[in-house]
Amino acid sequence: MSEITPWLLASLLLLLLSLVVGLARALRGPTLEDRMLSVQLLGTGGVGTLLLTAVLLDLPDLLSRLHALTKADNLGLGLLALGVGLLDGGVLTGVKLFLVWLLVLAGSAVSTHLIARQALRRERN
Repeated sequence: MSEITPWLLASLLLLLLSLVVGLARALRGPTLEDRMLSVQLLGTGGVGTLLLTAVLLDLPDLLSRLHALTKADNLGLGLLALGVGLLDGGVLTGVKLFLVWLLVLAGSAVSTHLIARQALRRERN
């Protein structure tokens, strides 16, 4: 568990920071309906990600933790990006957020694969 704890704490702090920024932006949203929907998406994304990340502490090995972490972070980031996109209301911002989400999905898959491969190499030696 000590191998993943610093990364877990860093991702948790980043998620909390993005949640606070999103909620602060929601206070200045364009209409009441936009603010309500974006706060719902930000809350669902933030709380869901935090709960799924907390489950990692109970998983037995590194590969199980990596599997759960990628699912939780990608789902949470998608909901947070959707909430922020609804707050801004611009099509260009929505496209940019979608592209950022796709890049994070690709980066998450590659980094998880590399970490898992290195862990399997260590087990063999």
